[in-house]
Amino acid sequence: MVRVDESGKVYQANACFGHKLLRDAAEDAAYKTLIKPRIFSGKAFKVNGILLYAFVIEKKEGRLVNIEPRSKNH
Repeated sequence: MVRVDESGKVYQANACFGHKLLRDAAEDAAYKTLIKPRIFSGKAFKVNGILLYAFVIEKKEGRLVNIEPRSKNH
């Protein structure tokens, strides 16, 4: 779950599920994400939400090169 401020910046991120070894990476990715602010009657509001990441393992010549999150959010 994430909490997002009025400017769209994630100020709290907690990985609720997924493999334990990837939870820190998911939280780091969330903090780097900028969300479009929610506007109601011309005023921006804080929001709570869920971000989903799929981690992609990149191999080169049979060796692990990189693991990075790919956002599944729209």
